[in-house]
Amino acid sequence: MGIQSSMPQHLNLNQAIDLAEDRINKGHAAQAIDLLREFLPRHGDDADLHLTLGRAHHEAGDSWQALAHRHKAQKLRRDPDFWIPLMIDCLHLDLSALALDASRRAIQEDLIHAKQEVGDLLAWSEEKVQTIAVFMGLAQKRAEEGLRFFEEGQIALHTGDYPGCIKLNRRALQILGPFTPCINNLSMAQFFYGYPQEAIRSSNRVLELDPENVHALGNMIRFLSWTGLADQALVHWQVLKSVDPGDTQLRMKIIEAAAMMEEDDYVWDLLENMPARQQGGRSFDLQLELMRAVCAANLGLPEAADLLGDLSKHVPYAGVLLEAFVSGKPGPGWAARYPYFHSSQLLPDQQINAFLDLLKREPDMPPKRFRKKVQRFTDRFPQLVLFAEKTILEDGVPDAGIPLLATIATPEAYEVLRRIGFGQVGSEELRMDALVALQRAGKIPADEPVKFWLEDEWREIRLLDYEIGGGRDLPYREEVNLLLERAAEVNLEGDEDRAIELYEQVLREEPRAKEAYNNLASIYAYRSEHEKARELFERALDVDPAYIIARCNKAIYLMDDGELDQAEALIMPAFERHHMHTQEYAFLCFTRARMHYLRDELKQALHLLDLALEVDPEYEPALDLIDDIEWEVERSLRSEQWRQEQAERDRRKRRKLQSAIGSDAPDLEKTLGVHTKDSLTEIARTVDLEPGWSTLKKAELIRGIAHHLSDARSLANVIDALKPVEKKALGLVMQREGVMAWGDFDAEFGNDLEESQYWRFNPPDSVMGRLRLHGLIAEATVAGELLIVIPLELRSMLPDL
Repeated sequence: MGIQSSMPQHLNLNQAIDLAEDRINKGHAAQAIDLLREFLPRHGDDADLHLTLGRAHHEAGDSWQALAHRHKAQKLRRDPDFWIPLMIDCLHLDLSALALDASRRAIQEDLIHAKQEVGDLLAWSEEKVQTIAVFMGLAQKRAEEGLRFFEEGQIALHTGDYPGCIKLNRRALQILGPFTPCINNLSMAQFFYGYPQEAIRSSNRVLELDPENVHALGNMIRFLSWTGLADQALVHWQVLKSVDPGDTQLRMKIIEAAAMMEEDDYVWDLLENMPARQQGGRSFDLQLELMRAVCAANLGLPEAADLLGDLSKHVPYAGVLLEAFVSGKPGPGWAARYPYFHSSQLLPDQQINAFLDLLKREPDMPPKRFRKKVQRFTDRFPQLVLFAEKTILEDGVPDAGIPLLATIATPEAYEVLRRIGFGQVGSEELRMDALVALQRAGKIPADEPVKFWLEDEWREIRLLDYEIGGGRDLPYREEVNLLLERAAEVNLEGDEDRAIELYEQVLREEPRAKEAYNNLASIYAYRSEHEKARELFERALDVDPAYIIARCNKAIYLMDDGELDQAEALIMPAFERHHMHTQEYAFLCFTRARMHYLRDELKQALHLLDLALEVDPEYEPALDLIDDIEWEVERSLRSEQWRQEQAERDRRKRRKLQSAIGSDAPDLEKTLGVHTKDSLTEIARTVDLEPGWSTLKKAELIRGIAHHLSDARSLANVIDALKPVEKKALGLVMQREGVMAWGDFDAEFGNDLEESQYWRFNPPDSVMGRLRLHGLIAEATVAGELLIVIPLELRSMLPDL
């Protein structure tokens, strides 16, 4: 989802094809696919493009995508020499009618040897077509015509062309009549194209003709279980589990259905007796092995670790599951079990992106129109609720999943939020966020107490919701407002004496300007003139006892005096206000977090700091206190539970970091921009950035480091400081054109997942960690594959160094 273009902008189509061929020859088929598919929208009628994509998909192990592009290329070019390879591809995927068509065209081109090369297989295909023709009561020529539409529909289904699949299967049905395989494929395409009721009707039509049809029963279980109708799915499962598994394809369909019903023992038994593969290519094998590994993990079998470890080299998600399994967790993230199907498999990428685009356009749309569009989308894709739930619990991304459920706003979506918010699964922050979403939707009465699982016991808490706005207009005369603004600017420039003069001038003009008292007090506090500062904070509160900024400043002084209870009594009434400005809310959350920190209540402190950063992501006091807390945790490791929770937070942060870049050719500012300011300061220190960098804001720091590393002499000094093994690793990534599979890098040089990500206190020792610390490599996720990438600007400079 949201993958950015990784296509070098200067390449034309022919150059891209040449580069893709080179990447395929070097064993990087996935990179070739990612490169070439960018050209499809503008060059979809170019046969060479489809031929190269076909070869790339073949090398990547996806037989269906390979055939789809080769079939398209042959439709465009009609190359006589290509009919035989196309015929063989079709035979391998059991597409008999298309294979027969290709063989006849080869013979017409005087390629007489064609039939001799595949004699037995072709004879079997002819017999199969004849059998279907007799069964359907059709002439063989007419049956072949219908089967060609059906088989082209199979290709469309396997490659995600759902409207094409629907169209082709409807044409096939017009010729063949009620051909059940055709209706089954039609139903799958209908479901994934957003017609769930039509999909269910199509499957019911098959079951009326054949009550034990494995594909129809499996489809019904998928449709019903993914859309919240598990009880209805169970009825079909009871029928399906009594059916003889039969061949490999039917057995796989039953395995998928058993997985959806969470029947792990049944899945394992079927997998253990799986016949040899007949078709589908390496992608089919990987799918089968992932099912086996997930099943073993759910059954608690020790061999799950080896199975997931082997798979992680080819399927990045297996690495996530492996990490959870070896940690002794029941599933990834906060899940209660290991999922057979990832959230991304519930919806086509195109539809996920369409919905995300709709969410981005909400501010520009009338509310009623937006709600109508959301309702229409969720009617078409009811599995969106399960997608959001899996995003939260399995993928560990509540920041995406909870707002998604709140936007869907159906009873099913609210029920998921209730299960999370009023349950015991997940972190306190996760469950609190779910309850807040329910309250904002009016599903929990405001200010009424609710039962909440807090620190291993049920407690009664009150939820308070806030409306946060931007800055506020100053309420004084225009000349006074201008003086206040000028004083703030002068203070930021570092001229404290002049700022004091201006604030005092403000107070002569307007003695009730509480902001002037507060800001003067802040200057004196910075100068360690604390008595004067305390007096001025009191003066601000004399003017406005509800003034949040001054209350918080006074509370901080009380905390410094050890008067935590008094500090708490001072700031807690401010939380009763439902309308605050961004600065007020951020400072109030920070102040309360500091109080919890001093009481050693670190989880509560972190939750409040997260709230502050939600409204102001660059709020430095909160970021600094988070660093202090995490350093303390790292140093003291207070308890096993805390250690596990902290490790989970670190893993979520790292996964977010790994998915932040969606291109295999990002520039330096992109690769640096994913880091926190704290990490950037350590990168600046490590690469010996020019003096003065410690005062820079984050955006300025990113530009400064990027400019420094783009300078040949500076980069040479950075490279010279590397250890020999680090230079070797960097050189190996460069040999692969600046892009290397994360698993390949890990296998050769190890990773930094177990190292501290707080470089200020614990600089990394691993090769991966040190190269990241030097800004020379980054992690990116492209088309679901985790990569190590070198920033684009450095790729042309490094070979000379």
